[in-house]
Amino acid sequence: MNKQFKCSCVLLSSAILLAGCGKTLDYRNAEISNGKIYSQGDNTPFNGKITNLQYNKMPTQGLAQFAKVFSAASQTNTLESFLLKASVGVLFDRGGNHLLCDVKIDQGLLDGDAICKATGSEKVLLIIPYKKNIIDGKFVFNSPDKENSLLAEANFKDGKLNGQSLINSPETGKTINKASWEDGLANGLEEGFDKNTGNLIFSGHLVKGQYDGELLSYTSNGKTLIQKTNYANGKLHGALEKYDPATGKLIEKTIWKDGVVEATPSRPATASSTASNNCVDLWIAAHKKVVGEDTPIASDQISEWELWCKEGKVPQ
Repeated sequence: MNKQFKCSCVLLSSAILLAGCGKTLDYRNAEISNGKIYSQGDNTPFNGKITNLQYNKMPTQGLAQFAKVFSAASQTNTLESFLLKASVGVLFDRGGNHLLCDVKIDQGLLDGDAICKATGSEKVLLIIPYKKNIIDGKFVFNSPDKENSLLAEANFKDGKLNGQSLINSPETGKTINKASWEDGLANGLEEGFDKNTGNLIFSGHLVKGQYDGELLSYTSNGKTLIQKTNYANGKLHGALEKYDPATGKLIEKTIWKDGVVEATPSRPATASSTASNNCVDLWIAAHKKVVGEDTPIASDQISEWELWCKEGKVPQ
């Protein structure tokens, strides 16, 4: 009787221990139906941990937006290219080299941090946080090429950027961008930093994805102001001032309203800027002959003329 009781206790303890540990399922023995993960041949959604889940089998809505933000800040397609290669299984330009992830599953849905590594590697490249198949929490991207090199962090809520993001230069590893997000839109302070010196070279505020207020740009040493711009609801509004990087002196001032220039730029004459400024004036004059003196000129048109002048183009 006692022997039978002891045996029953051992079996019960083992069952409790196994339940506490949870199940582990390799993706090769899993199947996905209607967005839920099942053990092959099972009609009940899986609970436990799945291993070697391919990146292209995971819900990744929201990452594409941040990849574009990364590209704009770093002037590289490092993250976009990495995610694209991960989607087709050619990491490091080798076919069959997949991004494989281990993640907790609850009722068939991803529910926890997905830890992702390349085939045959122990290096963590991505950490994708999930709540019920939706990205929610801190996303992490580590350099595929360098050891212990964080390239980006971004916070998500309900599949949208929400909270702080940080981007480091793929070349130098220094922080180049910090931003705040709310419900998928940039909202709050954005700062840019020089990839070599790490100094602050840009600061501005955004409201619901649009610049609003004063934007400041500095030289790479972070000491000399080179441009001060004012925005309202995402449009140039107020004074736009440009300063000589060498002397810090004002070299151009333009007044804007609702995204269009109100007055011809006021430029204190300097040897370095006179030729370019005169060139832009020629384009403005030629434009007004066609459209009329009172027709407003959009900011992107001025920028295009400045580019043409740098290329040596003048109106005929």
